[in-house]
Amino acid sequence: MASALGPLFGQSWAAGTFSPELSAAGEALSFRTPGAFVGGRLAWPLLLGRLGGLACYAQSIGLTEAQRTTLRRLLRAFRAQPSLTTDLDRLRVYKARITSDSPLLGTVGSLAAVHVAKDNAYFATTVEEGVRLVVERAQGAFCLPAHTTLIEEEPALAGDDTAFLDAVLAAEIPVRVTGEAIARLAEETGLTRAEAAIVFGGVCRLGTYEADFLGKETREALGLKVAEAKVARESLKGISAIQWLRVFAAAGRGTDVAELADPDARAARLAAAWNEVVGRRVALREELVLACEKELDPPSRTTDLLAALLAPEGARLLTVKEVPFEEQFAWQAPDDRVSGHVLTSCCLLLPWLFAALPVGDPYRDAVPGFFAALHQRLDDPNLLLPLGAIYVEEKLAGQNRALFESVAGPESTRVIDRNKNTAPCRESEALVAALHRKDTYLQALFRPARLSVDDPVAWRFATSSYTGQALPAVRLLRSAGFAAMIARIRETPVPKGRYEADPSVSAPELVAAVVSERGLSAPAATLYLQVLTLAEPTQRNVILWNDWKPPVYKQAAAELVAKKLVVEGKRERAGREIFLPGAWDKGLGKSLPMERWKQLLYALDKGQLPRTVPLRPLHASFAVALERIRSGDVPKLEEV
Repeated sequence: MASALGPLFGQSWAAGTFSPELSAAGEALSFRTPGAFVGGRLAWPLLLGRLGGLACYAQSIGLTEAQRTTLRRLLRAFRAQPSLTTDLDRLRVYKARITSDSPLLGTVGSLAAVHVAKDNAYFATTVEEGVRLVVERAQGAFCLPAHTTLIEEEPALAGDDTAFLDAVLAAEIPVRVTGEAIARLAEETGLTRAEAAIVFGGVCRLGTYEADFLGKETREALGLKVAEAKVARESLKGISAIQWLRVFAAAGRGTDVAELADPDARAARLAAAWNEVVGRRVALREELVLACEKELDPPSRTTDLLAALLAPEGARLLTVKEVPFEEQFAWQAPDDRVSGHVLTSCCLLLPWLFAALPVGDPYRDAVPGFFAALHQRLDDPNLLLPLGAIYVEEKLAGQNRALFESVAGPESTRVIDRNKNTAPCRESEALVAALHRKDTYLQALFRPARLSVDDPVAWRFATSSYTGQALPAVRLLRSAGFAAMIARIRETPVPKGRYEADPSVSAPELVAAVVSERGLSAPAATLYLQVLTLAEPTQRNVILWNDWKPPVYKQAAAELVAKKLVVEGKRERAGREIFLPGAWDKGLGKSLPMERWKQLLYALDKGQLPRTVPLRPLHASFAVALERIRSGDVPKLEEV
């Protein structure tokens, strides 16, 4: 069971015996005599009303014969319990918090329990300490028993899928894959080709960390390379098990099972189901998705970022939501609202698009509109972002107390975690801070619309904490350098199809000055400015930016070496063989190594990005680098 359902539900299927639970649940929900019992930790109630989806999933490519056999046995077991498969409008599925007096607790130590009242019958299974997944069948009104508090209700159960389920069990028909069908699914949903291939094949093994998580046989059957599959996995990870089942169920409902064996028909039905359940996405350029993921590895999903770039209105990443204090510091990055992760991702994406794409590219042209939408959210007084969380030893608690008291505003008491614990809180127009755990734990939030990006109290929080990424991102997004890049995208002398990274078209007057001052040819002067200024002037990049042939690059590089303006050598991950004289720092993460002399152009005075990106328009950076040379600040070997 763990092997067959693990790809959908993860470890919630890793323990327990299925048959006793299902049998007991069927008895209880049929209003027969129940009894509390020790069961397993199996979240099978999530399958109720979605068995047609599970049947469709059972045909997926990549399942082993053993997994497929297990799923079919599971489906037959459900069909043997009419109370779980018919009259579904009388069933509800909840997640509920229980106390020791709840009849849903059962015997001491039991993981599952059943309870029948006069008009209501219940089955409850443990999902975490104090929390149970509850199935209720009501002959009258729905009503949770005493000492049971509702946390959330699962989406309404879908229609009766038993006819489709019976057809699948009668005649298993495996999925056939064609490139044309995958292309159709991609076109009709806005998914990339790689994402569409995974959806078409019904492959849900997305929670693993293996590079080739599909396995060679399945991956090649879907026509994917390892890198493509990895990027698609990151994008699709946000799709829940319930959503997958709803997609499969919608694709199979009301159709002949044999129709799903026809690739084109399967693609059409899956596309309609995906758009209904998940929503159609704006189509993305797949090679740009791959390049962005490879170059930036942003905290937010690349596909979500690029979709928001092209269609900012209504984008989930740009949603401003009222979030309770206790949920602001969740470890898992939210993907349904503006957050520190989203803002950091934007700080990486926008300058990268500015420099990496040619003038006239539609994704680059979309940056100003996205930037304006982003600023609209930052100016929303309802937007509240984590400023930082600071934990210290008890002997240093006084430091936290002093920082807490530096927040202007009255002191009150508020709920600060999901266990409903309270703590002292101070709130000003711009800042909210809470101090708890004997003053050892200090958490703060800020309103970008109300806070100066140079506020000293806010920066004491941000620089002292391990979660203070939002404020540096807001400061950068409000910087003059970013505003100048946006203005340059709107209006530039660089011809369409050419790059700002080529100073011969973005700053021709500087190239002419270097020709005159250094006695260089125009190509050599162009290359000199690029090596002086750009973070990653690899040979491949320069040839692309300048529209050169390799011999032109080699001649220009040789000229710079002859003039002793650069030195030759081989350095790990550099992608080039000419460098400025002087110290050299290895790049962190995705960033390539870079000469220390030009780090001044990429240094932030507050905060730090996980990737080196331009902080101002490149023509302005070329001018700054050249002025440093003219003033005598030249790259040179350090004396030891």
